[in-house]
Amino acid sequence: MAMEITKGCLVEVSSDDPGYHGAWYVATFLDQVEIYQSMSKKKGSSSSKNPIKKIGYLVKFVSLLEDGDPCERLREIVDPSFVRPLPPLYPTRNNVDNEVKEEATDRYELHDVVDAYDREGWWMGVVTEVINEDKYMVSFERFPDVLEYEKSKLRLHVDWIDGHWEIPRKKETCEAKAESKCQMVYYERRNRGTPSKSTIEMPNGLLRDMVDVGPFRARLNELLYAKAQVHELNDKFNQLNEALRNENLKMSQINEETGQLQGTMQDLQATLVVSRNKKNMKDKEIKMLQSKVHQHANQIIGLEAEFKKFAATPL
Repeated sequence: MAMEITKGCLVEVSSDDPGYHGAWYVATFLDQVEIYQSMSKKKGSSSSKNPIKKIGYLVKFVSLLEDGDPCERLREIVDPSFVRPLPPLYPTRNNVDNEVKEEATDRYELHDVVDAYDREGWWMGVVTEVINEDKYMVSFERFPDVLEYEKSKLRLHVDWIDGHWEIPRKKETCEAKAESKCQMVYYERRNRGTPSKSTIEMPNGLLRDMVDVGPFRARLNELLYAKAQVHELNDKFNQLNEALRNENLKMSQINEETGQLQGTMQDLQATLVVSRNKKNMKDKEIKMLQSKVHQHANQIIGLEAEFKKFAATPL
């Protein structure tokens, strides 16, 4: 069953680069692209085949950064065989067919195959000691270190096989590391690509002092990244201050306009009071005039009556 993958979804990406084999990094799937892979010439032959067109996945890593730019997430075109969906959060370990089913648990047992989150990726290891419910010792096949991890940094290891998840059986650590020679490899915390390393080969029982610069460079990368984040936060803070200043300026203009409107409203109210007073005076004058007109009308009626009497009197 093919893996369904859509643009913008989160996936996990692995690599076969030296020092990164078996580690899984969370990334965002951006697009499917065409790539051309050149074929190497055979020995003794002067001809070469045309490049083969293949499908690649363009991804942007969530935690890995571009070399020289601590603010930019690393982008790569990877082979689809190194891409898988995000694994389940709580896979069970006791299925007969080893097929993964989810069950809410975060406790680990001795010899569990787990992934430990370190150097921005998930690295496969084996639980060699259960310190308590919150802390475990984990060993790695590809590294000589046995490290302590909190349970929040661990998850049960699962494999994406034929379109479904499978969980491996418990695994005991190999004691063959004490054979004739031991290879100690120290990797620096870097972005993807060829990792820097310092290697010492020594026979058993012979110890040599060495300075591992990886943690110092790792700390330097962390400080550079933190510095970039501080600059980014300062820029955002300045932008917010500028936006706040503009908002305060707008608020001052609004307050000024509001004050002007309040003054205009008071003037209108005063004008309305004056107009009402004038109207009351006019109403009184009209009533007085109406009273005078009524008086004059009565006088006219009286004069008409006297005139009629005078006209009826014989001379």
